[in-house]
Amino acid sequence: QLSNSQRERKKKKTRRRRGGGGVGWLLVVMVKMETRRTGTLWAVCFVVLLLLFVGGVTSIDEQRVALSTLYDYCDGPNWVNNHNWDSSLSVCEWFGITCEGSVVTQIKLPSNNLTGNLPPEFCNLTGATTLLMDDNMILTLPTEIGLLEAMVDMSMSSNSIYFLPSEIA
Repeated sequence: QLSNSQRERKKKKTRRRRGGGGVGWLLVVMVKMETRRTGTLWAVCFVVLLLLFVGGVTSIDEQRVALSTLYDYCDGPNWVNNHNWDSSLSVCEWFGITCEGSVVTQIKLPSNNLTGNLPPEFCNLTGATTLLMDDNMILTLPTEIGLLEAMVDMSMSSNSIYFLPSEIA
């Protein structure tokens, strides 16, 4: 027959072997759940960042289409300087275009005799931060111009723009 103190010691030993009682197991389960959540959270963050990177920056082919459409819409053959435009060379080698890596970041075509409307496709240049097209004959800007969220420096002075889309007005 065990005394009360002996029974109590036996219970404590049993609890230690089992993980220290209910609270200990609960902590282990919570830690495991937290680890799973953290792992899941990291996986979700990775997928979201990957989608933002892949979806947020326009592909080189889309950039080529956007710039070629600008060339077509704004009378490219009659520009003052259209060096390498509408060629098979990388768009990063076209006159007035600056890239970081393979992303078009700057379009600088001031006083270059661009005549016509900026095409909606032009707004697919989502990595563009600078747009300088002063002193041309551009007539309209597409409503999609508001999609150029990376744009920090946009200058279109001395053109014939008669309407500003509400997206930038």
